[in-house]
Amino acid sequence: MKRRSRLAISSIAALLALSTFSPAFAQATVDGAAPHALAARVAPADEYFGPLKLSVLGIRNTINDTTLRMSAGVDENGTMRCLGLVEASVRDWEAKYPRDNWLPRIVYSLHHAYLKVATRDSLVHSIDVASWLMEKYPASEEAKLVRTELANGLSAPGDQDTGSTVATDDGSEVSRH
Repeated sequence: MKRRSRLAISSIAALLALSTFSPAFAQATVDGAAPHALAARVAPADEYFGPLKLSVLGIRNTINDTTLRMSAGVDENGTMRCLGLVEASVRDWEAKYPRDNWLPRIVYSLHHAYLKVATRDSLVHSIDVASWLMEKYPASEEAKLVRTELANGLSAPGDQDTGSTVATDDGSEVSRH
């Protein structure tokens, strides 16, 4: 009797060990893809994208830092150049890993970073990025938020001032709400 239970336990242990190391025995994920196929859908943290050679975390941190710097009144031209390079990095990331689930959040954050700059050029870029988000990721929560924002008028997160305006090239101002 003891011999049979040891044999059964040994067989189960061997199957578990085999399924851990062999893709042929790997368990399928919810959407039917094997775990090793899922890995190809998500950008690795140590891969670098675009002209700045930023990782996915570097892209996120650069967008967050830029947004914080804009609150402190940093040069808009330098910020727009930086955001343009970050956008190129995000587009490179998207070209290589179009189904990465971080992309909608990053594109949404980029949209708001452009809004924070508060110039006519940045407003145009913000709308372009919002269109990109709604076109490429229409079912995402971020696309739903952008649709709501566009319906209610654009504003950067945390802006409560209903009189916020954007300066145009001819010196006039356009309301963001």
